[in-house]
Order: sequence, then C-alpha cells, then structure tokens
Amino acid sequence: MEGGYAYIGDFGYMVILNVFNSCDGSASNDWNNSSNWGFDVIPSSNDYAIAPNGATVVISNNVSIKKLKVNAGATLSINSGSTLTVSEDVTIAGSVTVSGNIIIE
Repeated sequence: MEGGYAYIGDFGYMVILNVFNSCDGSASNDWNNSSNWGFDVIPSSNDYAIAPNGATVVISNNVSIKKLKVNAGATLSINSGSTLTVSEDVTIAGSVTVSGNIIIE
C-alpha cells in the first residue's frame, strides 16, 4: 500500500494524502474487485492508482481516476469497449495494452 487517509486530532479534520492506492491482485486481476486494492477500495475519479511490480491489472469497463502509475514489471490491459480516463498524470514504466480507449485530460 502506498497511501491513504489520516485522521488528526480531535478537531474532526481529515487530511487527504496524495498517495497511490496499490493493486496487489490478491483476489484476481480485475480492476473492479475491491479485494485487489489497498484499503479494499476501488480507485475513483479523485484517486491515484498504482500497478506495482509483478501485478497484472485488467480494466473491462469505464474507469476514471486522477493519476496512474504502472511500475516496471507490471501490466495494465484496457479491454475492448472499456475506457480509462486519467485527469492528471500518467507514468508508465511497465506494459500497457489498449484494446479499448485511454483518455488523458
């Protein structure tokens, strides 16, 4: 896991850290399986997602995230009929196969 949320003090403030939610693939290679993700939460439009070394991640529907990082030794596949939209940065050191669409805004 490379990040999360932190609660600080008794003042009710939530500090949101700009860190990546890592897909460990512990249940499958399906992006939409929350058991594959740190915090058991599938990344959404305000989140940063990472495919770490050794991970194979498959997107088979429409996904929107803020940042994407595909580490060396990781594989990301975007299936036909699917779209990955990234609103900020993309860093690719691994392998990405696009049969669908990828939009970087």
